[in-house]
Amino acid sequence: MINDFFLAFTNSVQSGLFLDEILHGVVTLPFVAFLYYKTKSIKYSLIPLAVTYLIDMDHWVDYFLFYGANPSLARFVSGTYFEVTKRAIVPLHAWEWLLGIIALSLEQKKWQSIYVAVALGMLAHFLWDSHTIGNPIFYSILYRIYYGFIIIT
Repeated sequence: MINDFFLAFTNSVQSGLFLDEILHGVVTLPFVAFLYYKTKSIKYSLIPLAVTYLIDMDHWVDYFLFYGANPSLARFVSGTYFEVTKRAIVPLHAWEWLLGIIALSLEQKKWQSIYVAVALGMLAHFLWDSHTIGNPIFYSILYRIYYGFIIIT
């Protein structure tokens, strides 16, 4: 278990995933600060930071579709399954979900809302991912369905 964790950390540093995850947090910090300014609530202002990392849990979908029920943290963080399959399903990475959350937040008409906090975390995550993949429309689930989830940059 410890060896697998060490391999996972080494793979993530070598593949650039570790730096990418740090930069997800850095990009989210202005959203955190903005929400804290609006709400004066640490609880609500930290939700976007949690959301920006939790969204990446959907990468396990792609991992299990490729490797089956044979989990390895080291293999997961290597991200090689994207390179081999040339596709990304990642169901939570979708502008459509963000639009739905924004619609729910507009009903609340206040900044101190779980929907606002989640929407800001998703927005920060998708902005950084769109920058790194080089194709903002790729994070439309409809676009990915249309192209069979093939990674097109």
